[in-house]
Amino acid sequence: MTITDAGEDCATARYQPPFDRPGRFYRGHLHTHSTRSDGALPPEAVVETYQQQGYDFLALTDHFLDSFGFPITDTRALRSSDFTMQLGAELHAPRTELGMPWHIIAVGLPLDFAPPAADETGPALASRAAASGAFVGLAHPAWYTLTPNDARSVAAADAIEVYNAGTAQWNDRGDAWYLCDLLLASGAAAFACQRGYFSSLRKQGVALLAALETLFNGQPLYPSFA
Repeated sequence: MTITDAGEDCATARYQPPFDRPGRFYRGHLHTHSTRSDGALPPEAVVETYQQQGYDFLALTDHFLDSFGFPITDTRALRSSDFTMQLGAELHAPRTELGMPWHIIAVGLPLDFAPPAADETGPALASRAAASGAFVGLAHPAWYTLTPNDARSVAAADAIEVYNAGTAQWNDRGDAWYLCDLLLASGAAAFACQRGYFSSLRKQGVALLAALETLFNGQPLYPSFA
């Protein structure tokens, strides 16, 4: 990101997305469903759709629930030289501060990731996913009124989904910037993400898989879920 002159008063400083800066931008989506859970298309058709739209990477994150057989779809065979897939799921466990089941995106899960135990909480499940190597995000917080206390309790969270077009259509609760603002006001910080993903690389010619490894290892990128 870019910031105004360092001498400018912090209260009036403005951050700008760096899309006009040198480097390659990779376009991808890290929150996607298929017919393995409640999506409309089978995994192969979902992947084909995103490839046709010019995406560089994709993660199928079907609902990791017993009713769907706890799916983590092996999409590695759908990778190509210019398009890659990440394994993931949308994890669920009880309960948020307002009594709702958690919705947690985990990208980079192993295929043998175990279903949640009966007494496993959302924060504990997120920590287990992170320990397995996954990138962890809090999905559509506004849709189910995730509170700042909830967000602070998930120490393993790498990102907050600040906009989700699907929930914007379903109940007009797509925007969750409020949660980032409240966390920042309390001294906490997280990546701000929308449903989808764009990653800005500061160097030319970085391989896509290396770019995703950079993302999941916490190196500086500009993220935005689209």
